[in-house]
Amino acid sequence: DNPIDSKTYVFSTIEGSIIWIREHYQQTKKEIQVLTTGSLHLVGGVMAVLDIDV
Repeated sequence: DNPIDSKTYVFSTIEGSIIWIREHYQQTKKEIQVLTTGSLHLVGGVMAVLDIDV
């Protein structure tokens, strides 16, 4: 038995994934953990959409 109800989703765009995450959180109010893998370009794209400064 897995005590954590985990699911995996794959999105074709960064923006689409962020929209889904925000909408899902608004509906459930549950913590969502996100793993972004791939190139630094992809990780940088996620950070840009989220407006995160490093």
